[in-house]
Amino acid sequence: MRWPSTRRRGDRVDATVAADPPTTRARATTRADELERALALERRARALERDAARDDAEAAGERLARARADGERSAEERERASAREAEALARCATAEGALEDVCRAATAFATACAERGLVEADVARAAENDPMIWIERDGTTRERVGDLLTAVLDAHVAACADYETKLAYARARPPSSDDVEAYEARLRAEVERLLEDMALERSSPSSGGKKLYRTPDVKSGRSRGAEMREIEAERRELQETLAEVQRRMHTLAESSDAIESELREQLNASRRESAELRAEMETVLEERSVVVNKLEVELRRLERSQEDADQETRRLSLSAREKDAEIATLKRRAEDLASEGARLNETLDKQRQLKDKLEEQLAASEARVEGLLQEIDAMDAASAQASMHVSNAMASASEAHQRSLQEMRAKQAEAEAYIESLDSRLGALEEERNALRRELDRAYAREKDARVRLQETEKRSNELTGEINALLEQDARRNSVREHAMLEHVARTPPRVSSRFARANGASTSTKKLHVHEVSDEESDGEEFVVIRRRSATAPNSPFMVADSPRGARQFNGLNSVNSALARARAEFIEARAKRDRTVRKMEEF
Repeated sequence: MRWPSTRRRGDRVDATVAADPPTTRARATTRADELERALALERRARALERDAARDDAEAAGERLARARADGERSAEERERASAREAEALARCATAEGALEDVCRAATAFATACAERGLVEADVARAAENDPMIWIERDGTTRERVGDLLTAVLDAHVAACADYETKLAYARARPPSSDDVEAYEARLRAEVERLLEDMALERSSPSSGGKKLYRTPDVKSGRSRGAEMREIEAERRELQETLAEVQRRMHTLAESSDAIESELREQLNASRRESAELRAEMETVLEERSVVVNKLEVELRRLERSQEDADQETRRLSLSAREKDAEIATLKRRAEDLASEGARLNETLDKQRQLKDKLEEQLAASEARVEGLLQEIDAMDAASAQASMHVSNAMASASEAHQRSLQEMRAKQAEAEAYIESLDSRLGALEEERNALRRELDRAYAREKDARVRLQETEKRSNELTGEINALLEQDARRNSVREHAMLEHVARTPPRVSSRFARANGASTSTKKLHVHEVSDEESDGEEFVVIRRRSATAPNSPFMVADSPRGARQFNGLNSVNSALARARAEFIEARAKRDRTVRKMEEF
């Protein structure tokens, strides 16, 4: 169901009436102002475009200048890089010469160490065959300078340790009294043997007057350890000689007493000679001690020279390591310079490409600036022409405005009169609308009451229909019993009576049941109900013919009255709805 609209059209009309319509002069003035503003905006836009183009040209010029400056700086950097590369090459050549000198010095040092037995000879031979072997990358089986110095130092340390061991051993075992007695016994035996030899020479005719003197061999050792070993060997030899002499002495003692006396004399002589020899031996020992002291001094000097040589070796090793580090640094710097040169070349290529691009962009920008300047000139000419046209249009518009002003005043008077008439008509329409609204409200109330009454009537109709159907069913059952009895009676009566009685009571076989249907009305939105009474074609019009009792007739009359009341209520409802629709349409027309 549609409800009427509640829009307030009077308010809109009042607002329209209250508005002041613009005059022709005002419109012309507004149009002229709009044209002036549009022209000013266009001029401002053209000026902004011209300034932007000028800024773009200046920026392009600045970029070109920066690109040229960058190109010059790149050229200067390339020249400096070339100079640095030349300096690096010179330093590399100098370093290569220094490396060759170091390799030659290392080769000479290896040769000297090989001659002294500190390193192997094949190392020196390999270094002499290839002096640059010390800096070869694939010489993993060769000894480098550090390895050579390490081997020399190890050999020197081993020699020093051996010397210290021997010196400690010699100092730990000084000559004892037994050694001195053994040495004296050996000297005595030597003296006795010398006397025997002298006696044999005297007794031998073939001596030829030659005299042999045997003196003890005095050998200067290079060290005290070697002297002790020689003393030990001499001691053993003297012991053997002493044993032999003792055996001979026993043999001589047993052979002859004469020889013993002679020997005693000779012994006395030999004692004197031995004293002389002892004195001579002491002199020799003193000389030997002096020689030993001299040898010790020389040994200390040699040790100091060895220490100096060790220090020189260490200094050479340090210098060699420094040279190795410097060589590695120079190699790294050479590699860095090479990589830096490559990077500079790449940067220069990129700068050159960027310069070409900037020159192209500058040419395009200059062409664009020329085009923009031409467009700006054309726009200035067009704007001047447009301003002239605008001034002419303004003059003509002012004249037309003066003419149209009088016409607009006359039209304004007519409009005011028409507005007054519209106001009066609007007031009448407003009163009519209020009356229609009140009538519509009453129609809504009547419709609501009709709906309530219709629902109550339909409810009552449904109840009565149920009761009537129950009564009709009872009547049908009674009729069926009666028909059965009549059929039995007809079977017992003659044919004429039975057929006449059947014709007289033919209405009892008709259908008397009522039906109530719910009918949906399109215009009423399915809220109305209609009671439809169906009767048989053979049913009589009298209610006493439908029902067999007065009660049934009263019920049937009540049903007819209900049906008529429903019809009247439906007619009222349809009429109220039609009136409501007419009212709504009238209100919508406003």
